Amino acid sequence: MPRSSRKACAAASVATVAKVGGFVLPGFVVTVIWIVLIILVIILLAWIVHLAGGGLFDLRLGHFRLQIGVT
Repeated sequence: MPRSSRKACAAASVATVAKVGGFVLPGFVVTVIWIVLIILVIILLAWIVHLAGGGLFDLRLGHFRLQIGVT
């Protein structure tokens, strides 16, 4: 087997992993955890805005008008 193809095989078999507290997590699991955390932060911010009484966003650009209100 040529040397360059051995390197290609070795590189293809290496998976992205993260070590967290002595555990090894695949890269896919780390990505899913980040996505879930981002969604939870968005929900938390929406809940804080709701508790604060909501908000109103009014954008006018020429004839274009965008109004967003949240409670």
